[in-house]
Amino acid sequence: MSIFTYKQRNNINLVIIIALGCLIAYSLMGIFGSLLSTLVLYTILRPGYIYLTEVKNWNRRLTAILLLFLSLIVLVLPFYALSSMVIEKITELKNDQILFYQSLKQIQTPLYFSR
Repeated sequence: MSIFTYKQRNNINLVIIIALGCLIAYSLMGIFGSLLSTLVLYTILRPGYIYLTEVKNWNRRLTAILLLFLSLIVLVLPFYALSSMVIEKITELKNDQILFYQSLKQIQTPLYFSR
């Protein structure tokens, strides 16, 4: 004979499952961006994959590799290049703060007199 009733055991199991779900969600917080970007890429590339495999009768593996390669060239590389250029400029301005303040004054002077 158990200490808890059937309903109490179900409630305890539910609380344990919810606690484990919260713990897993907290653990996955670091890779949430990756999971979200994976879902976005899947949503974008799925119609092209279906068209090439079902309508054009291409090989499924080669189609997947082709679409991943095209997404790498079209989406990932331009954003990587853009972010590396921006990070380079930010570090340059951080290292040379005098140049940063001079450029701010050059921008601020015409704006101040135009009022």
